[in-house]
Amino acid sequence: MFGSPDSAAVVLPMVNPRVPADAWQTPPGLREEWLAHVEAAGARGDFLAVLTIWVVAGTVPDGLAPLGGISPL
Repeated sequence: MFGSPDSAAVVLPMVNPRVPADAWQTPPGLREEWLAHVEAAGARGDFLAVLTIWVVAGTVPDGLAPLGGISPL
């Protein structure tokens, strides 16, 4: 859990104003409005972000090509 925009910005690019605007395509003005709300929440002390990571593991039966049937060769 991240209690400030600065602490979250390291792993959550959507709260990091230093990420270039062209890396996050949004309708005009939306990115600026979003980041203003993030900054305001940080200033009020009620910013909270949570990073959830899902990990899946499995096996591929013999005879099936990797990468969804696309041969890497």
